[in-house]
Amino acid sequence: MNLGLVERPLAIGFLWSLFGGDWSTSLAVAVFYELFWLDAIPAGTYIPPHLAASTTAALALVTHFGLTHPAQIAVPLVLAMPLSWLGARLEGALREWQNRSYSAILQWARHSADPDLPPRLVLRALRTSALFSWLFFFSSILALAVLTDLCLLRFGPQLATSRLSWTPLFLAAGLGGVLSLRLRKAQALFAAGAVLVILFSFAGIF
Repeated sequence: MNLGLVERPLAIGFLWSLFGGDWSTSLAVAVFYELFWLDAIPAGTYIPPHLAASTTAALALVTHFGLTHPAQIAVPLVLAMPLSWLGARLEGALREWQNRSYSAILQWARHSADPDLPPRLVLRALRTSALFSWLFFFSSILALAVLTDLCLLRFGPQLATSRLSWTPLFLAAGLGGVLSLRLRKAQALFAAGAVLVILFSFAGIF
């Protein structure tokens, strides 16, 4: 189900910051995902990546572990990305399953024997989507919490002393928008610039 601007990462980050999340960190995470999926716009039968799942999961993990350094925040950012693809697959499967109600609607339209059938079908579809979406997100966030904890235990101290800043992360995420242009020269120029910025960032120049 597409909710338009409400499910965009920037909107989710803004709402998260209003309800207790760190303002600068929440918006930085939201900007990263917004840039990465800049061209992910639903059109026709195309099911875009599930932006809300990955963005909310990353924000929850960052808040739970109290992460503030960009290098440490990059861990849940990367780990939460597959949720966007898995969420889209789940939505596609739910749509296929709910298509079974199509024949029931056709029969109802021809005979109209049961006036309460359409509301029941809609209610059943909403309940099914809500249940499976909740189970999917709950199990995913538990697994990601364990993986994030393991990564931070192993690499946390090194990441905390890293010189990595948000600038190269935003540039890397912005590659998604550049790729949507389908212009090789623009993509090559952006890639070269991103590499230079990352190298300068690790060198401590900015």
